Amino acid sequence: MATETIITLFSFPLQEIHPSIIIKQQGSVMTMDISEDHIDLHLHSCHSDGLHSPADLVKMAAARGLRAIAITDHDSVAGIDEALAAGEILGV
Repeated sequence: MATETIITLFSFPLQEIHPSIIIKQQGSVMTMDISEDHIDLHLHSCHSDGLHSPADLVKMAAARGLRAIAITDHDSVAGIDEALAAGEILGV
Protein backbone atom coordinates (compact mmCIF):
# COMPACT_ATOMS: atom_id res chain seq x y z
CA MET A 1 0.00 0.00 0.00
CA ALA A 2 1.33 3.44 -0.93
CA THR A 3 1.97 6.02 1.77
CA GLU A 4 2.14 9.79 1.37
CA THR A 5 5.40 11.48 2.34
CA ILE A 6 6.41 15.12 2.54
CA ILE A 7 9.61 15.75 0.58
CA THR A 8 11.73 18.75 1.49
CA LEU A 9 13.44 20.72 -1.27
CA PHE A 10 15.63 23.71 -0.45
CA SER A 11 14.49 23.57 3.19
CA PHE A 12 10.76 23.78 2.52
CA PRO A 13 8.14 21.15 1.64
CA LEU A 14 7.28 20.69 -2.03
CA GLN A 15 3.63 21.30 -1.13
CA GLU A 16 4.58 24.95 -0.52
CA ILE A 17 5.50 25.21 -4.22
CA HIS A 18 2.09 23.86 -5.16
CA PRO A 19 -0.44 22.18 -2.86
CA SER A 20 -1.33 19.54 -5.47
CA ILE A 21 2.07 17.84 -5.21
CA ILE A 22 1.73 14.40 -3.65
CA ILE A 23 4.68 12.11 -3.01
CA LYS A 24 3.87 8.41 -2.79
CA GLN A 25 6.24 5.71 -1.59
CA GLN A 26 5.85 2.01 -2.19
CA GLY A 27 8.81 0.07 -0.86
CA SER A 28 11.94 1.89 -2.02
CA VAL A 29 10.21 3.56 -5.00
CA MET A 30 9.00 7.15 -4.65
CA THR A 31 6.78 8.83 -7.22
CA MET A 32 5.58 12.42 -7.47
CA ASP A 33 2.08 13.20 -8.68
CA ILE A 34 1.38 16.75 -9.74
CA SER A 35 -2.20 17.08 -10.85
CA GLU A 36 -1.83 20.49 -12.49
CA ASP A 37 0.65 23.28 -13.21
CA HIS A 38 3.59 20.91 -13.48
CA ILE A 39 7.01 22.54 -13.81
CA ASP A 40 10.56 21.20 -14.18
CA LEU A 41 13.29 23.38 -12.75
CA HIS A 42 16.35 21.33 -13.72
CA LEU A 43 16.96 20.53 -17.39
CA HIS A 44 20.20 20.42 -19.38
CA SER A 45 20.32 21.10 -23.11
CA CYS A 46 22.90 20.21 -25.76
CA HIS A 47 24.73 23.40 -24.78
CA SER A 48 25.83 21.51 -21.65
CA ASP A 49 25.63 17.79 -20.92
CA GLY A 50 22.09 17.24 -22.22
CA LEU A 51 21.00 15.63 -25.46
CA HIS A 52 18.31 17.97 -26.80
CA SER A 53 18.29 21.52 -28.09
CA PRO A 54 16.63 24.18 -25.92
CA ALA A 55 13.76 24.44 -28.43
CA ASP A 56 13.25 20.67 -28.32
CA LEU A 57 13.17 20.75 -24.50
CA VAL A 58 10.46 23.42 -24.66
CA LYS A 59 8.51 21.36 -27.23
CA MET A 60 8.74 18.26 -25.03
CA ALA A 61 7.65 20.28 -21.99
CA ALA A 62 4.64 21.66 -23.86
CA ALA A 63 3.67 18.18 -25.08
CA ARG A 64 3.69 16.96 -21.47
CA GLY A 65 1.63 19.90 -20.21
CA LEU A 66 4.42 21.65 -18.29
CA ARG A 67 3.80 25.34 -17.78
CA ALA A 68 7.38 26.32 -16.93
CA ILE A 69 10.88 24.91 -17.19
CA ALA A 70 14.36 26.03 -16.20
CA ILE A 71 17.27 25.12 -18.43
CA THR A 72 20.22 24.81 -16.07
CA ASP A 73 23.13 24.22 -18.43
CA HIS A 74 26.61 24.10 -16.92
CA ASP A 75 28.81 27.12 -17.71
CA SER A 76 26.65 28.32 -20.60
CA VAL A 77 23.71 30.58 -21.32
CA ALA A 78 23.92 29.95 -25.07
CA GLY A 79 20.45 28.39 -25.27
CA ILE A 80 18.44 31.14 -23.59
CA ASP A 81 17.27 32.99 -26.71
CA GLU A 82 16.29 29.75 -28.46
CA ALA A 83 14.35 28.51 -25.40
CA LEU A 84 12.58 31.84 -24.86
CA ALA A 85 11.52 32.04 -28.51
CA ALA A 86 10.11 28.50 -28.42
CA GLY A 87 8.44 29.19 -25.07
CA GLU A 88 6.63 32.24 -26.41
CA ILE A 89 5.25 30.24 -29.33
CA LEU A 90 4.30 27.19 -27.24
CA GLY A 91 3.15 28.90 -24.05
CA VAL A 92 5.84 27.48 -21.76
